[in-house]
Amino acid sequence: MAKRRRYIPGDDQELADWTNNHRRKALEHYITLGLSRTITVNLPANSTQNILTGDFTDLMPVILEVTSVPGGGPPPQPPSSLYFQMTTGPDTPVDLATAIEVVPGTTQTRTILELGGDDKRFLNVTNPSPTVPGTCKVTLPSEEMQQTYDSLVQELLPALSDVLIKKADLAQAVEHKEAKLTQIISQKLRPFIKFKIKGSSAYTPALGDDMKVIGSEISIDPAAARPELKESKVPQGWRFGFNLQNFFDGVNIYRKRPAEPAFIKLAFDSSSPYIDTDPQQNGTQYYAFYVISDVETGQQSDIITIKV
Repeated sequence: MAKRRRYIPGDDQELADWTNNHRRKALEHYITLGLSRTITVNLPANSTQNILTGDFTDLMPVILEVTSVPGGGPPPQPPSSLYFQMTTGPDTPVDLATAIEVVPGTTQTRTILELGGDDKRFLNVTNPSPTVPGTCKVTLPSEEMQQTYDSLVQELLPALSDVLIKKADLAQAVEHKEAKLTQIISQKLRPFIKFKIKGSSAYTPALGDDMKVIGSEISIDPAAARPELKESKVPQGWRFGFNLQNFFDGVNIYRKRPAEPAFIKLAFDSSSPYIDTDPQQNGTQYYAFYVISDVETGQQSDIITIKV
């Protein structure tokens, strides 16, 4: 049988959680319908045994059950926990520090991956008690049902992955818009509040400080002002940060591709940063102008050249 590998790319935790949950539910149904298999292992004191060997799907669910076994000798000793782990060989010792502990009289549903799967293909169990034996049961889907379910999940994962990517992009876009809206409101209202509130008989320095309308005075010459663009690569494209100095309404961003004869206006942005999400070309150039009341003012920023 061809070796089956894990389905989850990268560290997409949400996709992994979705798949694990569905596999656990499927295993419960398999047990109800009699489409599962159970392996029982008796472990002498201070021993390790191999339970499963093969090329398992990393997200294959298993139910681990440890039964209570009375200890020997007077007085009776309490039953011992057993430790489960995927290892590199049938005789490889289980690392108690990282293995899954199952207390006697309890069950746990895990996946091969959670047991330390990945490239490890041997499920071993250890009874660390020096005197007390133990018994465990491992329940998993029948081979036929496992192959069938694997095929269905394989077909569904690409579509699900695409949904999760779009969901993340939408959440990031909403967060960016909310941050911009907050900054725009602050910039537009602050000058109005500054003059209105300071003329009120109820005004106090503490109130002004709380509403951020007092501080050191800043002298700005709009005709000489020059924006400074700071570029960086981000997952959505190229990010351009700028400072409106609590004075300007925004910036106009200009761009020129290597094959284009001149710069064209790309966008107006009223809060930093601006993100260009278009596919990037090596040698693309950008510059910006400050804007007040829809009119460009001041000096052109330095030209930034992107290296891809």
